[in-house]
Amino acid sequence: MLHPLSVLVRVLLLAGPAVAAPSASSPLRRRANGNACAEIGKAYDGAVLDNTTEKLAVRPSLAFDCLRSVPVNVERDVALVKYLRPWLEFQSTVGILPNPPEGYLYPGVDIFGGLANITQILKAGGSQSQLDFAADLYRLINVKPRDGHLVFTPAIGTLFSFETPALFVSISEDGIANPNIYFHSDYEKSVEQGYVASEVVRFDSVPIVDHVQQRSIDNSQDQDPDAAYNSQLYSAALANVLETTGARQFLYTTLADESVIDFANATKATIGNIAWVETNFSGINSVEAVHKRFEVPGKTGETEVPIRHVRPGFAPALAGYSKAFVIHKDRYQSGYLFDKSALKDTAVLAVNLFLSPNQTGGKATLPSDVLADLLDFSRVSAEFVKTSRKQGKSRLIIDLQGNGGGLMWNAMSLYATLFPNNSKAHMKMRVRAHPLLNWVGTMLGKMDADIKTMPYPVGSSGFLDKDSKNFTDWSSFYGPEKIDEDEYTNIIQP
Repeated sequence: MLHPLSVLVRVLLLAGPAVAAPSASSPLRRRANGNACAEIGKAYDGAVLDNTTEKLAVRPSLAFDCLRSVPVNVERDVALVKYLRPWLEFQSTVGILPNPPEGYLYPGVDIFGGLANITQILKAGGSQSQLDFAADLYRLINVKPRDGHLVFTPAIGTLFSFETPALFVSISEDGIANPNIYFHSDYEKSVEQGYVASEVVRFDSVPIVDHVQQRSIDNSQDQDPDAAYNSQLYSAALANVLETTGARQFLYTTLADESVIDFANATKATIGNIAWVETNFSGINSVEAVHKRFEVPGKTGETEVPIRHVRPGFAPALAGYSKAFVIHKDRYQSGYLFDKSALKDTAVLAVNLFLSPNQTGGKATLPSDVLADLLDFSRVSAEFVKTSRKQGKSRLIIDLQGNGGGLMWNAMSLYATLFPNNSKAHMKMRVRAHPLLNWVGTMLGKMDADIKTMPYPVGSSGFLDKDSKNFTDWSSFYGPEKIDEDEYTNIIQP
């Protein structure tokens, strides 16, 4: 997905949010809990002595017992839901999703109605643990809207990552017949050793297609059900660029310590599943300690111990390609020529992202780093086109395997390089209009702020109006204009 440059810049202009953040002093609702969290804390302390905390794994059942023992905190959770609501007003589709247009492939979702339901369940005592509440909130915001840019991650869901080695692949033997699902490692071995792999028929007693389909419904943010289904399977394209597909991961769903795979040839395989400890459990000796350390913000607004996020390096060696003759300094864009093959008339530009992976770690990025990325992307594109034309290449392949999006500026730069005589590219868009956005813009105007210098979506820096002219003031940007049942700003374009 593409997004404008300014979303990378954190701008907190509000004098104070419309709703205060939850208080750190709210009492916990007590419920019976075991010693699972303390057991994990003890294991973590041992891993510290052995310097093996980066690879600490425990049984999924133990990790789930720990998470389920964290009691629901009704007062704080209700306050959290109330705190989140104004920020969700910025989601552009929030007014459309309850009654999506014809052709939308999923059921509609009323995000604000869902927040009200979650609040009602909390107050009625319907959430048995903090994990129950977090799972409901996670799915409402992250999954059901089917929008990869709408994300809220409850802290309790980041303490462990649940994973199975059971990676499946969907293969059609001739490209025409319906595909069968295979155990990926078994299928690869069958190709190498010349035997016929047996298809998988069940995973933990559930028909394999039903299992994959349910996972896609519960976990995927894709707007297309077919893409969601495929996201739960091995992807050669994503594997080629060192991306984790999530096909092995279980989010807010139970994963047994062991799983049984049934094959069509009447054989079975039993595999051990894993829960990775993703943060510092050192000294944790109770469920209360888990709640205090990881869920209750301190005076800085951060949890006592930050969650550890490990991102693998990005240095793809694309299978089937020769050595790149031009490559981005961060290796996510590269050009290839094939002078001694059947592709000798072809030039291939691989664009695995539209933004350096070094700038997608969730922290604010320096403008100088972003600018350097943009300039190098433009350099690679220009050198690729110049060399390809000089060598008389007549065919172009743009390889987007594994590309999850990035900056629209890089996409525009590539378009302009490939089609220099075609200046008309449709990049018009609108921002959802709502009282909070209008308040921010109006207050900036009263502070004599120049809208042309303020970042999107509270200003028009880098954007023009529908006639390619600068916006003159907030009202010329904001509008609003009513479209169907919701309101939006006037048209903007880069």
